[in-house]
Formats: sequence, C-alpha cells, structure tokens
Amino acid sequence: MQTQLDLRKEETKTIHSKCDELEAKLQQLRSSALELSMDTLKHFSDDEEDEPLVPLPDDAEIIEGEEDMDQDETAAPSRAEPAAKEATTEAETIEDIPSKAPSPKPQLSMSLEQPPDLDDELDASLKPLGPSIDDGTEGKVDDLQLDISGLGPDGLPVESAHDLSQLTPSDALVGGAMMDESEDPFAETFSHVNHFRYLTVAVSDKGMTAPSQKPSTTAGADRAQAGVTARESHDPVIGASRQVYKGSIRPVSAMHLIANPRDLFSSGKRDLVFVTIIAVLSSFALSTVSTITPSILALSALHAYSRILFPSVTKGRVGFLWAGLAVGGAFPNFAASHEALSTGLQSFVLLSVLSAFTSAIVVVAVYAEWALSRQTTSPAGKVLLFPAIWSSIWCTVPYLSPVGHLLTWSRGATLEAYGWMIPIFGTSSQDWIAAAWAVVLSEVFQTWYMGPVEQDNSYSEDDEIPQIHSNNTPILAGALILLIVPSYFVGNVLPLPVGNVDEATTFGVGCINPTFQRYKHYAPSFKDYLEETKKHQNRAKFLLWPEGAVTFDSDKERDEAFETIRANVSGAYVGVSFEQYVPDPKDKSGHKSLKKTGIAIIGKDSKEPYLTYYKRHLVPIVESYQLRHSSEPPALVNVSIARPKDVPKSAWGDRNVSVTASICLDFAMPLPFSHLETRPGLILAPARTWERSVGLSMWLQAKQRAQELNSMVLWCDGGEGGFSGIAGGGYQTFEQVGPGSWVKDIGIEHPFREAPTLYARWQDSTMLVYWIAILFPALSVANMGQVVSFIRGRRRETQPLLNSNQPQLIDYSSV
Repeated sequence: MQTQLDLRKEETKTIHSKCDELEAKLQQLRSSALELSMDTLKHFSDDEEDEPLVPLPDDAEIIEGEEDMDQDETAAPSRAEPAAKEATTEAETIEDIPSKAPSPKPQLSMSLEQPPDLDDELDASLKPLGPSIDDGTEGKVDDLQLDISGLGPDGLPVESAHDLSQLTPSDALVGGAMMDESEDPFAETFSHVNHFRYLTVAVSDKGMTAPSQKPSTTAGADRAQAGVTARESHDPVIGASRQVYKGSIRPVSAMHLIANPRDLFSSGKRDLVFVTIIAVLSSFALSTVSTITPSILALSALHAYSRILFPSVTKGRVGFLWAGLAVGGAFPNFAASHEALSTGLQSFVLLSVLSAFTSAIVVVAVYAEWALSRQTTSPAGKVLLFPAIWSSIWCTVPYLSPVGHLLTWSRGATLEAYGWMIPIFGTSSQDWIAAAWAVVLSEVFQTWYMGPVEQDNSYSEDDEIPQIHSNNTPILAGALILLIVPSYFVGNVLPLPVGNVDEATTFGVGCINPTFQRYKHYAPSFKDYLEETKKHQNRAKFLLWPEGAVTFDSDKERDEAFETIRANVSGAYVGVSFEQYVPDPKDKSGHKSLKKTGIAIIGKDSKEPYLTYYKRHLVPIVESYQLRHSSEPPALVNVSIARPKDVPKSAWGDRNVSVTASICLDFAMPLPFSHLETRPGLILAPARTWERSVGLSMWLQAKQRAQELNSMVLWCDGGEGGFSGIAGGGYQTFEQVGPGSWVKDIGIEHPFREAPTLYARWQDSTMLVYWIAILFPALSVANMGQVVSFIRGRRRETQPLLNSNQPQLIDYSSV
C-alpha cells in the first residue's frame, strides 16, 4: 500500500514538471510574437500593400518532447487521467503557434535582441496550496489542507483575517463614502470659479487632499498665496500619487484682492460683502447733500445682488439685506431726528420705524422686478422693467408717507442734464433715470464678473431668420446719453436779464429775518420784523417773513397787526407768516383753543389781505401735537407791479404777476398746486427748520416744485441753519444760510404765458409712459414678425415651381 502511494506521488511530480516546462515555452513564444508584432507596427507605411504584419509559417514544427508526453500519459494510472488529458489538450493548442518564425520580407524589420527573461513566478494567491492534489479518499495525509484564511470577506486581501472592517463606511471600495462630507462640496473656495477644479480641497484632521490632476501655475500661485504647503504621497488604492497639503488657509491679503477683485465676491462671505456695500452706498444715497449718483451706485448693487439672493432666497438672507438697508438709511438722518424731539429715545424709535418702512419697500421693489423679469420675454422689457417699477413705487409712497418725499429714495438734488424732463414727467423721471443707469451698471458688473455672454446665432430652417439673443443694455445706455441733448435747448437754463424790460418784468424780492446782533432779541418780535421790513421796502416788491414769525391770540389782534403793516409799508407786498390761536369747535364752553400756522399777503391798496392760507401738512410729532392742519388749498391772485422810475410808461404799461403761497412741509408733498388751472408766476414759501440738513432737504423740495410748475419760489427759512433764496426760473443756488435779511432782483417772462406745464396738467398719469416703453418694443417685435412672415409667405406663393436654370419639360415656343 505504501509502495503504491509513493508511486502515485512520483507520477504526480512528473506531471507537474512537464506542465511547468510547457508553460515556460508558451510564455517564451508569446513574448516573441508580441515583440515581432510591435516592431512591425513601428515600420508600417501607408504605401505598403495589405500584407500581414508577420508572415505565416510554411510548416508547423513539432515541439520536442511531445512523444515523451504521450508515453508518460499512457503509462500514468487511471487516477491521473484528467490532468494528463488537460495537458494534452494544451499541447495540441500550442501546435498552431510556430516555434520559429521565418524571416520577414525586406520591407519589414524585426528586432534580433534576445527578449529579457520573464519572471514566471505566479502571485502567491494563485500558486498551488500544496504539493499534492489528492482528494484524500485513499491514503489520507494529515498535513495536507487548504488554508483560506488569507481571503477577506470581499475576496480582496486588504485587511487582516477574521475582521469585517472592510465593510465600514471608511472603505470606498466596498460601498463606503465616496467623498468627504465635512463641508459643502458645492461651496466656492477662496479662489476664482475658474480655478475650482484645482483649489477645492477636502479638509480633514490629517490635512487637505487636493485632486490628483496636475495643478496649473495659477492654482499653485493661489495655494502659495493662501499659505498651503504640499507633499507627494502614493495612494495604494488608486495607484497614483496625490498631493497632501498641510497647514491652514490664511486670510486673503489685500494685494491679492486688488489683483483678483472677483475673489471678493466669489468667497463664502459674498452676502456680507454685498450687504455691506449696499448699506454704505445707501447711507450716501439718502444723505441730504447727495445727488442721484450715489443712488445709482446703490441701486446697481441692489440689482446685481438680487440675481444672487432671490433664486435661493431664505428669510435670514432677506432679513440681513433689509437690516443693512435700514441701518444705512437711518445713519445720515440720525442728527436731524435727534434734534426733532425732546428725548433721544423718541427720536431714535421714530427714525428706526420710518427707515425700516422705507427699506422694506426697497426690498419689495427689487423682488418684484426680479420675479416679473423672469416672466418677461422681451429683451427691451427686461431692462426697462426695473426703472418702471422703481419710479412707480416712489411716485406712490409720498401719498402714504406723513413726510411726503422726505426719507425716500427720491433725491431732491437732481442732475441738471435731465432737469428738462421734470416739467413733462415730474420728479418721477429722475427716479426712472437713476434706476435705468443702475440697470446699465449692474449688467456691466455681471458681465465683468461672469464674463461676456456668447451670442447664439442659431439658424432656423422654417423662416431662414438667424435668431440672435440680443442684449439691450448698450441701447439703454445710448438712450440715456441721448436724453442729455435736450437740456441744451429746453427749459430755463439761465435766468432772464433784469435790465431788459421788453423780455422780462423785473422786480425785487427779499426775505426778512432779523438778527440778534441788531435787535438783541433771541426771538424777534413783531416790531423787529416791521422795522426790518421798512428798511428794505424801497428795494423790493415782495418781502416775506419766515414761518411762524409772530403769534396772534385772536382774529382782532391779527387784523390790527395787518393794519399796522399796511400803514407803515407802502412800497411792497408783505407776506406775513404767523401762528394764531383759534377757538376749538369741539369745545362748547369756548375755553379751549387750537393753533394754526398761516400766511397773509398784505398791500397798501387793499384793506383785506390779497391771500390768506393755513398750513395743510404738519411735521409728525414735532408740530402735530400742538398745531392743527387745514384742508383748504392756496388761491392764486394777481397783483400789479408798479413801473420803475427809469422806465417810460409806453415801455411798461400794466403788468401783473400771479402769486400763490404754501408753507414748509407742504412742498414735500406731491402735487401741492394741482388745483391751479394756470401757471403761477411767483410762489411765496415761508419755512422754519430745526436742523441744517432738514433745511437743505426742504430747499431742494421747493426747487423741485418750482421745476414741475416752471415757476419761481421765494423760500425764506427762519431756522438757525435755514437756507433762503430763489428756486426755479434759472436760479439754482440759495442766497443765504441762517439769520439775516436779503433782497434780490428777478425777472419773469413778458408777456407771461399762463398755460400750465404738461406735468401740472396731466399730473402723475404721465408715468404711464414708462410702462408703454416696456410694452411697445414687445408689440413692435411681434408685429414685425407677423409682417415678415406675411411677406415671405407671399413670396413663396409667387415663386415658380421650377428654377429658371432648369429646362422646361415642354417647349412652348415651338407650339
């Protein structure tokens, strides 16, 4: 039994040795054939004929040792027959491969170098587990066994035996996490969007792992700028090297932002950057001394930020923008509100409420424009939508606000280049101009940041018209520039000459404001105003006292004061502004009274005032708690202007001036003179402001009302920092700031045209022009498309079926 077992072992060893020899020869033949084919490919030419890369052998050679194999297989016991048959089959297959190839043709070449020795050592996992392949049914050997502990549960020997750690999420090969989820994979890094593929890193406890691609020079410079060092590391899983960055990213330097300004907006703090810029610009825009230029910049930032904010809008981000606008709008008005009330807390609360209300309107306006622009298909309508919405909103808000145009985004200091539009479209035209320029700048910023948008000149086979996605922003910018041209020809650009009586009715106007240095009274009395008026009566035809100059306890005291003025001032019309106590109609006992602020025009030729008017709009809290407003609008009266002594009667004749009046805050309200059927020549405007910025704001409001009516306003402010002067009629600047009297000669056109301006006649209905401008381009494009389709349809109908170059099937000339 033991002898038979030894015999079988020897036979098995012999078979294994034969198999090893066959395998070595097979590997040698394969390597020779591969080298021959590769060398032939290198010398292949297109000029050659279709011939095989390696010539076919003439006769197949018999491999030596084949007969011995047959003898061994015949002598082998029956138990080794499967292995012997397998070896025989393998040997028969090898017969088809020549052991020695014939020489190639001359046009081919073959390397004669000996191929290197190939290591035929198999992988450890592929080698036989033992010297015996006996199944163990006979002659069982105790030390013969199969060890499979080296294989992991997934078939890969990547972890220690008897351990299921391969199935944990940390291993990506067996279904673990495929990417680092410690941060947002879509978040922008510190570099520009074009470098995201190189600079996006996954932060872990061991460092930052960058992509395996070779970084560009720009990416390397950005990493160097960020203070990140790299080292090469081989990844055993992907079989490639990777760069592991140690350290942390330092804040981007100022020089880097100067060289790459886009990084300021592409970082993760983009909301903070935009809101900060908007808050700062809105603070400048809402300042009383600013023009519409800061408003244009602030609106352009808002318009650009809306394209980022609203597509992924959240309550927190909208609230952050609203808070930034509220703070920016309240900051320039803090000093004025602090002086308005007795306590700073009340002033702060009032200012905060008004600023928050205004800021909420701004956010709603920007959101409405963004939402509607997505539904607008017309390119022209998209760029004109925001100006129409913006001007419409700020034309409506003054009707609801207790302070009218104050504390709104409508600026009093307009651009002179667009001033000619105010008598036609009102001050809403300035809001439209500001929003239109903001759209232009916003589009320029977006193009700079995102890059120019390539035009898709797609071709349509149906109508043969190239479809071009046009950008109307340059057209809008060109239109805004062209709107400057009429300012050189339309409107009162310069005041009329006061020395030419043929073109103008000249007379003097003045503001009476006594000073402490002269009269030694902190609050000038009625006598002080009367003495100051008598000094200037021979130099002016209209002298105006500031708002609430004197106080009367009754109608009788008021009438006596008017008679005194009439008796002492004979050469001028005096506009007396006063405060008067009147009985409260709700109090039947007659013990309570109300206080009103009014103005009366006194002249020597009439025992009654030419005009009496009481203030209709009171400043909230500051005046409303102690005064009562009126609802009666001011009248329009004609007063005669006496002939100057140096002008002959024939050259002067009878000349009149139409005069009306209003008081302070009335000028901040929309359409204070909408009831007038004719154009006034002069408007008397007493005022009293408590702070210089408020005085300047009211002066600018009076100037805008004068431009709307194409008239002139005599503004007399009795406040400490009040502004006084002539507004309108070509006069652009004030005459004086603070206390003190002054007189100025002016001229009104002769003959005087009483026809009201287009805005005074149509009022805010002129705002429809802004919306028609949106609809007209869309309708025009639609109509033009229909016309073109109709013309081309007619052309197709009239075209012959056959081309003129093609011969006719029938020759009609011979018939």
